[in-house]
Amino acid sequence: MKETRRSGIGWGLLISLLIVLGFGSLTLFYIIPFIFIQTDWIPLGDLKSFFFKSEGAINNNDQSNSEIIGTLGTVGDWFGGTTLPVLTFLSYIGVMIAIIMQRQELGLQRKELQETRDVFIIQRFENTFFNMITLNNDIITNIKIDIGKISNKSSHSPSSGRDSFSDLYTELLSTFSGKGKDRKEVLEEIINSYELFFSAYQDSIGHYFRNLYRITKFIHENEALSMDQKQNYIGILRAQLSTYELLLIFYNALSDYGSEKFLPLIKKYNLFDNINNTLLINQKLDWELYKNFEETKINLLKNEFEDSLILALYNSTAKGQISGAINKISELGSVPKDKKINCLNDISDMIKVLIESDCVLSDYQIKLLNSILIYIENYGKELGLKDDKSKKFLHKLKLQ
Repeated sequence: MKETRRSGIGWGLLISLLIVLGFGSLTLFYIIPFIFIQTDWIPLGDLKSFFFKSEGAINNNDQSNSEIIGTLGTVGDWFGGTTLPVLTFLSYIGVMIAIIMQRQELGLQRKELQETRDVFIIQRFENTFFNMITLNNDIITNIKIDIGKISNKSSHSPSSGRDSFSDLYTELLSTFSGKGKDRKEVLEEIINSYELFFSAYQDSIGHYFRNLYRITKFIHENEALSMDQKQNYIGILRAQLSTYELLLIFYNALSDYGSEKFLPLIKKYNLFDNINNTLLINQKLDWELYKNFEETKINLLKNEFEDSLILALYNSTAKGQISGAINKISELGSVPKDKKINCLNDISDMIKVLIESDCVLSDYQIKLLNSILIYIENYGKELGLKDDKSKKFLHKLKLQ
């Protein structure tokens, strides 16, 4: 509105200035004949005689009258010849101003339509977002769990609603030995312990975690939102979560169930901004593991897949450096023939899964992965074998 008002004031001043110049020019042209008269181009007495004397007097002075008429004719020709171009020029300026004002008005209308469209998109997004929040709250309300499947500490009545999360966290704690001395050992224990915990309670809480992931992904994939807006909606989501919900989400994200898709979004939007890390199972190492998850996961996998090229691809992809995989592929010439089959199938499977998965990849990364895949198919199209090591690795990453 302020921009429109300032623009209107500017155009008003310009139009007023042109009107003043136009009237000033016309007034000047009307005054010029009197200037001629005052400078004796036409004697003032002769002019009075021409207009005010009787017909007889005028006829007695025909020569003087002819001179007056001739002079006035010259002035009239000058006046007509100069006034018409000025009026034409002013008309042209007026048309140009009208066109420019119309273009500006159309630009403002387009801007208003875009703003209206953006508001409509945001409203539609918020309707879906808050419906998903409502659904999440309904899921929590309907949770009813018989606690004690792991700890064997059964209660007299099922745990329900948000209160069930503190009981579930107690169950998760009972699966940990707490003997991990570094991040790699802690991660290995989290993966194994959470697997035991989730297999016991996935029927009751599996849909809860899936819905949370869908809400986070829904925010992330909305291109109409700025980063600040996405952070704001993540903050609204975070405000709905209790202390023990955040703790369970924390370990879900570090496990094989959430580390591939959910954890990157959690870290990107800082979902654990206000988590009470004093309640973590291993306060210091667990938080360090969260901060350095990719590096720790790679170190853990190296123990089992030391010479696997697919590990190199996972490593480079996790760091956003897929080009490292190309360098490894260039070394295939020195790999024994019996191992080339495994290497080609490892890399091929990994790339296919990455392209078809929900991993957040740029257009450049997708093109690069497709190029690597074509190279592999051309290089070993006659070697269409599958090996257990490749399948085991993909199963380990939960990508198959």
